[in-house]
Amino acid sequence: ELVGIGLRSVDLRIKSYFGKEFGLSIESEYGKGTIVSIVIPKHKWGDGKVNKVIIVEDEWIIRKSLRNAAWEYINIDQVFEASDGEEAIEIIKKEQPQVIISDINMPFMDGLEMAKIVKNISPKSRIIFLTGYDEFKFAQAAVKLKAFDYILKPVSVHELFEKVKEAIKDWEEEQRTNQTLENTLPLMQDQFFNKLIKYGHERLDIEKELSNLKIFLQGPNYTAFLIYTASENEKEDIENKKRLHKVVSNLLQNYNYALIQAGISYLCLMLSVEGESTDLKKKIAIQILKYAI
Repeated sequence: ELVGIGLRSVDLRIKSYFGKEFGLSIESEYGKGTIVSIVIPKHKWGDGKVNKVIIVEDEWIIRKSLRNAAWEYINIDQVFEASDGEEAIEIIKKEQPQVIISDINMPFMDGLEMAKIVKNISPKSRIIFLTGYDEFKFAQAAVKLKAFDYILKPVSVHELFEKVKEAIKDWEEEQRTNQTLENTLPLMQDQFFNKLIKYGHERLDIEKELSNLKIFLQGPNYTAFLIYTASENEKEDIENKKRLHKVVSNLLQNYNYALIQAGISYLCLMLSVEGESTDLKKKIAIQILKYAI
């Protein structure tokens, strides 16, 4: 029978109840302190989505304290850690975490430099910066980088959890919006094309209409091609569209263009052009005809 409330007793109780792979561990580093961690099975719930957080902090004791907080209580499934921006970049690129918690002032690569890279490699991630009073100028720069939020040190775990929950909620809302747009996009594209035919460019703000479809083509001059893509069966139709995308991609790699749905059997090639574009139109038309043959 196990008695007492010492660390060894706690460790033995956990192992006897959950199994040998769980229990208590102690990490100590001279001059920095001691971290006591308890590992127990985590309850799983939700829709199968994995919530990920990474903590980027060069101070060992802060990083470990945050790493070992009770993240399961706010439905965080995986927590990663890095001691500087360079180390974090590799993890972020691979794991695509919903939330990045980062110190601003770090060696090798600071949080601000890291944030600039994150915008390209993991643009959906929300960044929460940790900063001291004497680093307020860095916090202002973080706002310019569109960081989700920042917290002043010393960090309260309760405050951090609240910020992370807000960041996860914001991330989920964006995902739902994107999914809704993806589901309705073919219909919206078809509606745009019908308005383009009915009203023409003189009564239609093409640039604005395209931006509503998340297509950004700089005006004011555009060229449009209507391409018939239907085939005898759905599989062949899909293959035709793939081939067309490939042809257009190779032909217009130096141009700003978009292929949009224009009804069930058509695609519309929208091209941003400068001034007179007759020669370019002929060149594109010839290549599309070659594709069709």
